[in-house]
Formats: sequence, C-alpha cells, structure tokens
Amino acid sequence: MRIAGFVCVIAAPLIFALVLYSFGPVLRLRRIRKVLREYPWEYRSSVRPCHDVKDTMALVVQLKADADSDWSKTMRAVNPLRRKRWTGAMEQGAWFAGDPEFGGVIAVPGGRDLMTLERGSRTPVEEYREIARDKDRMARAKRAGIGTLSAGLRP
Repeated sequence: MRIAGFVCVIAAPLIFALVLYSFGPVLRLRRIRKVLREYPWEYRSSVRPCHDVKDTMALVVQLKADADSDWSKTMRAVNPLRRKRWTGAMEQGAWFAGDPEFGGVIAVPGGRDLMTLERGSRTPVEEYREIARDKDRMARAKRAGIGTLSAGLRP
C-alpha cells in the first residue's frame, strides 16, 4: 500500500505538468479553427522575420499585402506545437486569414506550417479608438477569438 501511495505522489505532479504542457497547443488549434471560420484566406506577397525585436516564445514577423504596400506592424507568430523556427519559405509569399490589427493565421503556400499571429505591440490610444468604433469589425474579431486589442497608456 505504501508503494502505491508513493507512486501516486510522484506520478500525479508529472501527469499534471504533462496535461498543462499539452493544453497550449490544443487552445492554439481551436483558435486556428475559429479564425478560419470567420476569415477567408488572402495571399500576402511576403512575410519577413524581425530580427531586431526579441521574443523568447514566438517568432516576430511582418506581413506585406503586395509589392507596393508597406510592411505591417510586428506580429508574434506561434506554431501550435510551440516550435520557434523560420524556414524562409514565407518570404516568397504566404496565406493569411484574419485581421492585420488583431491577428490571425498564416500558412506557407500549400497549407502547411500553420501559425497563429498575435499583435506584437500595444495599439496607440487614437488608433485603438478608431478601430473600436467599427462595431462589425470588432464583433467579427471577437467571434474569431482574436478580438483583443491592448491600448497603449503612453501618449
């Protein structure tokens, strides 16, 4: 009986840690599914990593809608399996589903290597107010599970 109790005391924390570790990828996959239900895929001409911005848990990237457009604000790209890697395939183009102000999903052409995208920086107060006025856009982003903007408190 003592051995069974000892095994339970040792095994319980390990099982709990394993469950917590696997919970993150499940949530990311659910977010990907919700985004893809709300937003269609759009082709982006290029995606580049931002090496000057450091993030230990995600890959910081910028999107470009077409060759003539400007780069987007920085976004955090997170693989559902928590792998932080850059293959370079997205530099030639990628598929994006979501709202550039809130985040979304990005994939290499061919539908492989899905990653969730989140805003990498705070939204300035004026820009936050302007986005928040568009009720349909906010409602769609909330339905997709990406509808959180944090307003910067500094002017």
